[in-house]
Amino acid sequence: LENNSGAESNGFGHQSLENNIGTNANGFGHQSLQNNTGVDSNGFGYLALISNTGDYSNGFGNRALQFNSEDSSNGFGYAALQNNTGVQSNGFGRQALQNNSGSRSNGFGHLALRSNSGSNNTAIGHQAAYETSYLTGSNNTFLGSNASYNNTTIENSTAVGANVTLTNSNTVILGSGSN
Repeated sequence: LENNSGAESNGFGHQSLENNIGTNANGFGHQSLQNNTGVDSNGFGYLALISNTGDYSNGFGNRALQFNSEDSSNGFGYAALQNNTGVQSNGFGRQALQNNSGSRSNGFGHLALRSNSGSNNTAIGHQAAYETSYLTGSNNTFLGSNASYNNTTIENSTAVGANVTLTNSNTVILGSGSN
């Protein structure tokens, strides 16, 4: 708790809550919530919520919500929501919603919705909505292992099933293949 001025805050671990000014913050793990300015935030794990500026956020896992700058986001798993700038987003799984800038998006599964900049997107499944190019379109749903897209600007579309690939906006695909 070195240089901690945040009231009602608790830190457990080397440099946890160091340079913290956020109130009601709890850090458990090496450098968790270090350089934190967000209030009512909790970090559990190595570097969880380090350099956090968002309020009401929770990170559970190594590097979860590391460098988070928005409010009301939750990350569970290694690097879940790391580098997050999207408000009210949730990532559950290793690197789920890592590098997210879209708001109100949810990724559940290993690499789900990694590199998302669209809002209101949901991905559930192993590598669901995971591609090397950012998904910039909004209001999409991906259900199934490797359910994904090859058009980064798609909007209002749903993919249900393993290995389904969305290519057009305003579509629903069930089963396998692409539209």
